[in-house]
Amino acid sequence: MADGDSVKLLRQTESFAPIPIGNTTTLLLCCDDYSLHPTHFTLEIMPSRKSPEKSEAAQPPMFYQRLIDKPGDNNIEARIVHEKELKTDDIQWLLGPGDVDSSCSVGISPAYSKSGGLPVLACAHDTRILIIKFYGTKAYRDGNTSGTGTPSQPPNLGRRNQLENELLSNPLYTFYAFDLAPLALSLRLHFHLHLTDAIDIQSVLEAPDRSVMNAIRVAMADSFEILPRNITSTFERMLYEPNNGKDQKHRDFSDLVQRAWLCGYLGQHDTGVIKDKVPTVDMKKFSDDVRHPFRPINLPCGSLPF
Repeated sequence: MADGDSVKLLRQTESFAPIPIGNTTTLLLCCDDYSLHPTHFTLEIMPSRKSPEKSEAAQPPMFYQRLIDKPGDNNIEARIVHEKELKTDDIQWLLGPGDVDSSCSVGISPAYSKSGGLPVLACAHDTRILIIKFYGTKAYRDGNTSGTGTPSQPPNLGRRNQLENELLSNPLYTFYAFDLAPLALSLRLHFHLHLTDAIDIQSVLEAPDRSVMNAIRVAMADSFEILPRNITSTFERMLYEPNNGKDQKHRDFSDLVQRAWLCGYLGQHDTGVIKDKVPTVDMKKFSDDVRHPFRPINLPCGSLPF
């Protein structure tokens, strides 16, 4: 019996009005004729008339962060939207109820497909995660994309412009990410989306060290204990593998949520350890040659925006 369903009690000669069932395992049925034997009754389950969309909105996916041993609230609330349904309200929900004109840091993390695509992106602020699912696309030699549209006209162009203008390229927001280079290039090559103020967290380390664990230790400055085993497994599972099983609902987003939350947490609590040391990335300053990923590019040292 699902939450919100109703029951109907039927006698051989009369019926009773449906009785709503809430979050309880006990049902008390009343009858004015106590002499009736229980076998004279049947119980019908009547499915709730609430739409799936409303039920999903009323009960957003919840996760529990497991990467840092810190006190306080460790719950994470997620909202999952497809790019074709993205609204300004979703972005405002992510950033919270504060002043929309205030600057803030946002964590960002991808989940890749086995073919190298970018089907899902997660953005994090505080304890909220906005998960955006993209149309299946692939980069072309001319830098255009294909999906449900033509190679010269990416699908959902209007929504993507909204995502870029209101979030990814909004000058008020600084994005923190691990392995920023492949993420920024994927957004540019597959979707023509640009990050204009983004920080590669691992760049806080001395080259050639790109260890996620070491970068977290430096950024955290020993403020809280990190959980190495959980971090390692979370960053090893970068592929998005949809799981449609009802008993595993939203489990396919678990590692993505953890990574995005950590990026957002490090950015939110950055006292200058990262930002004062690492230059920001602006993909709109990137050479147009990035539209031709299969053409050899010879650039002088220091010319990349990373």
